[in-house]
Amino acid sequence: LKVQLINLFEKCMNSPEGLELVKSTPGSISAIALGFCDTTLDEDTRLLILKLLTDSARIPSCHSIVLTAFSYYRDKKNEKNRFETLVDELRNAENRKFEVAY
Repeated sequence: LKVQLINLFEKCMNSPEGLELVKSTPGSISAIALGFCDTTLDEDTRLLILKLLTDSARIPSCHSIVLTAFSYYRDKKNEKNRFETLVDELRNAENRKFEVAY
């Protein structure tokens, strides 16, 4: 079910209307960000989450929403710094897909 929801977010965010809907739905980007640490998700799904967040951050009106989502992530996961898990994941990736993707 989680994988299907992430795929649904991807489909929605591929259109201007869907992107606007995701942007205007409180907590939607934060929910996507929390999925990044879900170890039950396969690596491809986690890469898709990273792609969605990266693509969203490139849109000026979404950049602050993504930063807020990573702040929420930091608080929920008791990180000292924002992006801590993401940076660790990139440093320690056994499979180089994460490094190559971005």
